[in-house]
Amino acid sequence: MTDTLTLPQRDVPVLLDCDVLVVGAGTSGFAAAVSAARAGANTVLVERNHFPGGVSTAGLMCSIGNYFVTRDGTKVVTGLPVEFMDRLVAEGGTMPEYDRPTQPQVPNDPEVVKRVMISMLREAGVRTLYGTVLCDVIMEGEAIQAGLFHARDQLFAVTARQFVDASGDLSILRRAGAQYDECDDGSSLLNRMANVDLNKTVDWLEANPDSYLPQCDVPTSLADTIRNWREFGVFHLPHGGGTSLRVVGEALDSGEYTERFGDHAQNLACFGLFSAKCNRGTVVINSNWFYGDSYDVLAESQREEEGRLLAKMQAEFLISHFPGFENAYLLETASEIGHRISRTLIGKQRLSADDFEDGKHFADNVGLVTEVDRRTEPFGLLRQAGQIPLSILQCDEVSNAILGSAKNPCVERPGMLRGQVSCLVVGRAAGVAAAVAAKTAVPVNAVDVTLVQAELRRQGTQLDA
Repeated sequence: MTDTLTLPQRDVPVLLDCDVLVVGAGTSGFAAAVSAARAGANTVLVERNHFPGGVSTAGLMCSIGNYFVTRDGTKVVTGLPVEFMDRLVAEGGTMPEYDRPTQPQVPNDPEVVKRVMISMLREAGVRTLYGTVLCDVIMEGEAIQAGLFHARDQLFAVTARQFVDASGDLSILRRAGAQYDECDDGSSLLNRMANVDLNKTVDWLEANPDSYLPQCDVPTSLADTIRNWREFGVFHLPHGGGTSLRVVGEALDSGEYTERFGDHAQNLACFGLFSAKCNRGTVVINSNWFYGDSYDVLAESQREEEGRLLAKMQAEFLISHFPGFENAYLLETASEIGHRISRTLIGKQRLSADDFEDGKHFADNVGLVTEVDRRTEPFGLLRQAGQIPLSILQCDEVSNAILGSAKNPCVERPGMLRGQVSCLVVGRAAGVAAAVAAKTAVPVNAVDVTLVQAELRRQGTQLDA
């Protein structure tokens, strides 16, 4: 067997031409496409799944880290991300009054997320291509001329003036020659269980406070966890907090439960649990990690299979041992494995963790967001908003493409902006930058940031901390 094959040259039809082509319809790509279209750009959005949302829907990470507010409750994220959340509330897809610093997560209904995203994309006039996989890019010098795609039994191209890489894998920028660092912080395959009595779960936690770990994931006290459920209808057992649960510890000690499954699955006792009353007894289970090269397609296929098989084992354990799960059942496993971090762009500027977490001002700031400051204990939300400079999304090697995913910007600590709120903020900024670049006929890596900031403000974005 030969190691390589030479592909014959062939003519490929151009299916669409546009001002801005966004690759990846996850949370970032959704925000990029809507924002670019609202800025007046003829916008096309391409997605390999058959619906938008990415990790938040196909990956079943249907709980948004609450990085809308600072530690003192100051709301710093405005515009499209809040519009999206408010529409979820109006559609019954999440609970109201979510913007409180004591609520660490915003659990939601992934079907409502899909519907709201589709509605907003259509209203903005975005053309969508689902079930469509990027094969390669066609270059003209340092600029991309077209993306080459495959869908069903067709190979075709989409040409554009500007490109937004919201793939989460640097799929466009990497192929076009951008520099990047490899980074793999593990992945998980989530599942959902139905018919869970969370009133009973919360009662048990209240009676067994030693089983609750507050300084984990997004730090939250037991008192706030109980209040969030009873008063606001939101439940969050921190991811990693399962290791403190007495029932889990006893099962591990006795050998009745294990921290490993198959050849790849580890950390099976982390038991992050997320739900809201709008989910009607359905709970997201985040309780496994897979390590290794996420681009090893052979190993990745094994991880996908192991994740679905271990879901049954974990569901049976929860039904047998965990209060509130006695009458529950496994509802579904995620359509795809979810990757936390993959590749990090080497951009025009690298954002340091201290500068972001200290709220340093940047002249090219295109968004505000909070995350968790873990530098001192007790850690918690940032005390002031972190700023996102446009230059961490741009690179020198590719002139007309910009990064649109919060998983891959040029930052000191990979993953420090990867939350879904950051995805909305970064995607919005990238989409507006690409639209302004297309309108002014300049490459997006040389776009006038003052024009980008003006359009962001016109779309309701607060840029002043």
